[in-house]
Amino acid sequence: MAESIYLLLSTVLIRYIDELTKNEQEAIEQLKVMRVFDLGAIANFYLTTNAEYKKTKTYIRMLDYLRLLILEYLINLG
Repeated sequence: MAESIYLLLSTVLIRYIDELTKNEQEAIEQLKVMRVFDLGAIANFYLTTNAEYKKTKTYIRMLDYLRLLILEYLINLG
């Protein structure tokens, strides 16, 4: 289960990073509205697994933080 979550979240971020080469402003807008916890499966997993999967939960938070860093970089770049 953890591997599929890693793959899902990584794929979503990679897709948005790929958009940077196509349309920077569109990528900025998408990154602004994208929220990791808007994905029902991710939110459910995060909230229903107590002390289990600590590393996976840390990975989820780090991916969301990476999204914010990329967003800040793009905004400051423009």
